Amino acid sequence: MLVPIIVGIGLTIVTVAIHAAGTVYWIRNLFKHRDHFHARMSFGAVLDILARTAATLLVMHIIEVLVWAALYWWMQSETLINTFEDAMYFSAVTFTSLGYGDIVVQSHWRIAAGIQAMTGLLVFGWSTALLFAVVQRLIVIEELHFESLPKLNDAETSGGRPTQGSSAPINRNVTEGSDSGSAP
Repeated sequence: MLVPIIVGIGLTIVTVAIHAAGTVYWIRNLFKHRDHFHARMSFGAVLDILARTAATLLVMHIIEVLVWAALYWWMQSETLINTFEDAMYFSAVTFTSLGYGDIVVQSHWRIAAGIQAMTGLLVFGWSTALLFAVVQRLIVIEELHFESLPKLNDAETSGGRPTQGSSAPINRNVTEGSDSGSAP
């Protein structure tokens, strides 16, 4: 029972290292061209960044699943997995915590499969956080662009009419239940 736990922890460390390296690569790649972040980004540019982020995360997850599949394939006499395709399938189903149950491993290796499921949950949460951070950064860029636009004065935004909060006095009839523009 100790061997599957040690192997599971070892592969968790490898999985986290792959995810960390992929995260650092993607962040550096994303902000390598940060000079284009000063201007408002087109819809296509935003879509491109989000699609490439998702694709990078997917590739990282596939590599991580492959690492675990290699373990199951290497241990095929003990795991009851006959082909590498079966090992990949079992690893993907376990990593995503679907657990169909159509392919199973022998009892003492189930612990390693459980550790793989926990590791999958961990890195999927990490991927979600990274994708959220990219979206948040894109929102900040959009806000910065919006704030850099020249501000319109109140007369321009209301079609020439003074608006509440503008420097022009507001004269309303108090009997209508509105403010008169001054304190009582």
